[in-house]
Amino acid sequence: MKHRLSHEIDNNPEPDDVGIIRVTARIFGQDDNSTIRFRPASKLVVKSLTRKIYNKKIKKEKKKMISLEECRICLQEFSNGGMVVTLSCGHEFDDECIVKWFETSHVCPLCRLELPCQDEL
Repeated sequence: MKHRLSHEIDNNPEPDDVGIIRVTARIFGQDDNSTIRFRPASKLVVKSLTRKIYNKKIKKEKKKMISLEECRICLQEFSNGGMVVTLSCGHEFDDECIVKWFETSHVCPLCRLELPCQDEL
């Protein structure tokens, strides 16, 4: 059976939603009213994720200083002395970015590793 996926992105947020992108996804097939619901990760699990203070690793390449690591959510280099979260899959993210991510999703943004959902505990 084939399914058709469509989505809508709200480009005109309300004033309170500035900086937030809302995406509504729908799968059309047997039940045209089915909607994908983004399920947040368990708050307890998110609080217990491994955290460490980042110590910048620098690689010298042809007299240029290059940082080896960045958060794959915000695409910013990890700040020296900043808090970094390491998921069980090994992916690392800024603490603030991944906590915000897990408020609406329960999967790793890179490899889709699933964490327990808020409503499962």
